[in-house]
Amino acid sequence: MDDKNFLRRTGLDTVYKYDDFIESKVILRDGREATIWLNKEDGHGILDPKFWEDSDFYIEEYRKEFSATLNEHTNPYEHRKIYKKTNKRQFNQFRKKINDNTKFLEIGCSFGGVLRYVDKFNMKKCDAIEPNKSDVEFLEKKVKRSNVINSFFENHNFEDKYNLVVSFEVLEHVIDLETFLSKLFTITEDDAFVNFEVPNHLDALLVNYKNPKYTNFYYHKSHVHYFTPKSLSKIFNKFGFDGEVSSFQMYPFYNQIFWMYNNSPQPSAKEALNYPKLKNESPTNHYINKFFKKTNKKYYKLMNENLCGDCLVFKGKKQKA
Repeated sequence: MDDKNFLRRTGLDTVYKYDDFIESKVILRDGREATIWLNKEDGHGILDPKFWEDSDFYIEEYRKEFSATLNEHTNPYEHRKIYKKTNKRQFNQFRKKINDNTKFLEIGCSFGGVLRYVDKFNMKKCDAIEPNKSDVEFLEKKVKRSNVINSFFENHNFEDKYNLVVSFEVLEHVIDLETFLSKLFTITEDDAFVNFEVPNHLDALLVNYKNPKYTNFYYHKSHVHYFTPKSLSKIFNKFGFDGEVSSFQMYPFYNQIFWMYNNSPQPSAKEALNYPKLKNESPTNHYINKFFKKTNKKYYKLMNENLCGDCLVFKGKKQKA
């Protein structure tokens, strides 16, 4: 395979030059040695094509392999319980944009963690699209106002245009960003607002803590793209959207401490997404719990202000013609 093929196939040959990338060796989560093509200027990473998964992988197999509990399958109902607080924080990223005239689309709604909050509002249109069959079957029973489409965003023929489009932890899986973002431009109204969240390639555990076990956990076969604040902004701008990038720290301070002392992930997202809370009858527990909560809040603020949280969020508008 021609080494330059990764840029053409990702649709980024109009954004970058091949000579701007260097080869970087990493270990994937499944233990295989792999190549990440790393942009020398902005740090954007692209997994070498020989490690990419076919799109059919996301219809059924993805959830079996990557779930909320390590090495176990977690059903959509359990996912919704585990990620409830995190999904509410994600919903709050765009909550103020919803009104009676909203025509909403969520791309890759998964088990409906964010959609469950959107579904409570009256708006002109509320659609969501998701390729995983079991997630869609689950949502068809759970949502009342939302129309859930079982398909890939790139493959579906949308009959309407939207003025609010959101997506969480999806864009990193997309191979051809040009096709994806060009379609996003086509199916959005003028001045439409978009809110996209992706993992951060400048994640503190990866860059600041430099935890080697976390590095092997971070890279895996289903993520083609590894975005930095600069690359995320650059790519959206190239394909028709102006906006700003912010950081969103998903995992609490205590999860980062666990990695430091144990060199391994916590057993499940249920533990990883929560911070300690003492429950016995000691009269000082109230003050200790306040300390835990306050410390975590400060950590979120520190990570986000310095754009080194584990996730990035692009918020922007469609460029005017």
